[in-house]
Amino acid sequence: MQWHVANILTTGRLFMVPLFLVFFIVKWYGGAFFAFTIASFTDLIDGTIARFMKTHSQLGAFLDPLADKLLMITTFSCLVSVRAIPAWFLVLVILRDIMIMGGIGVLKILKIDVAYEPFWSSKFATLSQIVLGILSLGALWSPASAVGVYPLSDFAEGLMYITAVLIVVTGLQYIKKGIEILQGRYHGSVSRHRNPSV
Repeated sequence: MQWHVANILTTGRLFMVPLFLVFFIVKWYGGAFFAFTIASFTDLIDGTIARFMKTHSQLGAFLDPLADKLLMITTFSCLVSVRAIPAWFLVLVILRDIMIMGGIGVLKILKIDVAYEPFWSSKFATLSQIVLGILSLGALWSPASAVGVYPLSDFAEGLMYITAVLIVVTGLQYIKKGIEILQGRYHGSVSRHRNPSV
């Protein structure tokens, strides 16, 4: 097992999740804000560092999505608990993650090896979730904070709907991609049976 910079950042993000949770439970929202912001920053740079330093690894491929999902689900669950965001948004986030992980599981069971390349909509959805978390936690930490005459909570609410749309679009794209992969596998299997020389 090799520990590269990217893997260390990803592991650090995993450890930031329980730290964030403790801060939130004791209602130190400032600490929770900074814990989430720092963890989110490592999410934005670890993949870039891995590509730049050419240090991709199976450990990183496993830990990175795990850390991302734990951070986001934990954060939005906490925000739902204090009614900073509605429960339906959390359900949407969880359902999309379950669908993606379930799809990957099905492909592995069928022994279909596919290079995983996230859609741009997925990257924008992740970035939007990060900004939403920062705005929501910032508004919780300092309710009087505002940009001009508009409080942070207003920006967070508007961004929440944009993020929800991105999540739905990403989910539909993954469903379409999964169907195309399975159809290609099926048609390829039929062709091989019809023409054994292939």
